[in-house]
Amino acid sequence: MLFRRIYCTILLGSLMMLISVSNATAQDVSKYQALFMTKFMEYVQWPEGNDSFVIGVVGNSRVLTELQALIKSKGRDATVKKIANASSVKGCHIVFIPADQAKLFQTIKEASSGTSTMIISETQELAAKGSIITFYVEGGKLKFIINRKEAESRKLLMSSSLLNLAKVI
Repeated sequence: MLFRRIYCTILLGSLMMLISVSNATAQDVSKYQALFMTKFMEYVQWPEGNDSFVIGVVGNSRVLTELQALIKSKGRDATVKKIANASSVKGCHIVFIPADQAKLFQTIKEASSGTSTMIISETQELAAKGSIITFYVEGGKLKFIINRKEAESRKLLMSSSLLNLAKVI
């Protein structure tokens, strides 16, 4: 078990260093974001456990199809669904809000208030407003910010391995 954790930490760290998005297409970025989200599932502990996941993606993001393909290929016990409105976030462990849907952030945050829903976005301004994980590109590399206070308020326990790879606010 310890060996698996160390291996996964090294693998996730290596993935972070290798992913360069400066010449990547939007589909490539979506693929990497989907891959990271599946890894986040392994490095975050939900209070109700993390056996069968529900991941919601707001709007028509490419991340939706990338996540569906990735979950299917890995045989994970997870469901990926499209989120059409704030009431659709009920029961989701993770909700991804793409940049073109950022206007819905506050409504989704309020709809998931009092739950352990992890909101992930790709708009840096949302990190300080309560997005638990926010993707951004710096120096041609895909990186992420973790809002630790928001994660704790939703009773999500982040592993130290994950926190070490992120910019923590």
